[in-house]
Amino acid sequence: MWPALDDTLRQVEDVVRTIDPPRIPGHLLHPYVNAICALGTYYPTRHRRASKPFSRLIRKAKKGDRESLDTLCLLIADLLASSIRALLPIDLILHVPTDPRRLKERGFSIPEALATAVSGRVEVPVSDCLVLTRPVRSLRRLAPEERAKELTDAFALSNPALIEKKRILLVDDVLAYGTTTGQIARLLRVNGAQGVSVAVIAYAART
Repeated sequence: MWPALDDTLRQVEDVVRTIDPPRIPGHLLHPYVNAICALGTYYPTRHRRASKPFSRLIRKAKKGDRESLDTLCLLIADLLASSIRALLPIDLILHVPTDPRRLKERGFSIPEALATAVSGRVEVPVSDCLVLTRPVRSLRRLAPEERAKELTDAFALSNPALIEKKRILLVDDVLAYGTTTGQIARLLRVNGAQGVSVAVIAYAART
């Protein structure tokens, strides 16, 4: 085994032992979403549990650390794959598109990398037909109605025919408010998707 991979696998084992199970509120299960699957709970910076390894790993990946992203890809591929198989059958995997500004800062798209990792493990194709139509502000400090307004018509499909009658798995990094996944799930269902399930690394706990 290559030393770098060996170190990554050890880091995965260390992180797995500290993951808190997610407690996803029922209101986040959008009417257009069949199911939500998450690895664990993410604690934001100001949370009293913010120092837990799983949360630190996610923050490092969000800041552009490629090694942390590789570890998360191993986590989601190994641990989430079995849960995903328990969801409704999947025909196609999509990932939430990353804002170009964040993509430039990080040098990679976390949802795209995770979707690719999951695709390889469950042997279901991944597509990049879900696109952003314009830049999107951070939703962190916005009220619910402002979040919904910010995301209105922010997503589109470059090839709508690709999802028709398909059972879709939508992959994102962290589920916080459910606004993004809800808006995208609605877009997919309106354009003919048979069903939409969501897979994320973590659910973000409230501070």
